[in-house]
This record gives sequence, C-alpha cells and structure tokens, in this order.
Amino acid sequence: MSDKDQSREEANVSPAPGGESAAGKSSPAPEEGRHKADQCHGRYLDQIRESLAAEGEVAYGRWGMPLFHSLSDEEAEAQRAALGFAPQDALDFYNRGCLLASREDYAGAAKAFDRAAQKDPKGLVCLVEAVHNRALALEQAGDKTAARATWQAWLTQFGDSEDVAEVKQHLETLSQA
Repeated sequence: MSDKDQSREEANVSPAPGGESAAGKSSPAPEEGRHKADQCHGRYLDQIRESLAAEGEVAYGRWGMPLFHSLSDEEAEAQRAALGFAPQDALDFYNRGCLLASREDYAGAAKAFDRAAQKDPKGLVCLVEAVHNRALALEQAGDKTAARATWQAWLTQFGDSEDVAEVKQHLETLSQA
C-alpha cells in the first residue's frame, strides 16, 4: 500500500477535532493489533448487524448491497433464507449447507452440500469441500452408511488431495462403529 493510500485510510477513520468521530461519537481506542481500516470495517459490520436485529427488513433499505457483501457467507445466507430466496448455484447451495450445519440441521446440510456438488460437477467452485462437508454432515446426522459411501466417493474422486489421511481416519472410525 502506498503512503498516499494509507493516509487516505487513516483520514477515513481518524476522529474529528475534539476526539469526536464524524458521526459525533467518541471514537473507541484502537483495537490492539488491528489496522485502522479493519477497525472501521468491524464497526461498520457491527452497525449492520445491530440494524438487522433491531429493524429487520428496514435494514435492507438502509444498507442495500453492502449488507450482503460485508457479512460472512453464513450471515448473508441466513438473510437470503429469511427473505425466501432459493439457492441458485453451487455456491448458494454450499453456503446454505454451512448455515444449516451451524444450526445443527445436519440432514438438511447434507442435502444442500449434495446439491452444491451436483451443480459443480467440474469442481470449479466448491466440489471438494461440498463432498467433504456432506460426509461430515451425514456423520453428524447419524447416517453412517451414507457417510461411509460419501467418504469412499471422495477418496475415489480426490484421492490425491492433502486431506486423504483425514478421510481415511473417518472411514476407519465409521468401520469400527
């Protein structure tokens, strides 16, 4: 980053004279070890999350597209699900699977990961992760037979991956159960 860019970032987050930020609030002490731009972004995300929690759909009018582009994949997917947007592509299904897994809906997560893999047969987006996470979700859901078959399919398709030892450990554990 050039000195000019860094100065511009510092100017965007520096408090106004008198210790007040441009919004009229006292600026918090810099967070230890975080760049000022990251601190600013963190505060921005906090505002978006607070707005969503307090105002619901009104927050969409206020924050617009930055809402989805600033939130984590799981948070943005939760918002899409709340609005009734159906997943369209591999990444949408993958993110839906992550959301469902975080909510401990492992059967639903396994289905979403399976759809992600189907939508990404050439592995351009998330195929390896989708198959891996489907197997994990099936294990968590208690479907050992389907989990074992998914791990085997993973080994057949991605046997040269660095995760082979982990996958073999899952298979061994499932065989002992």
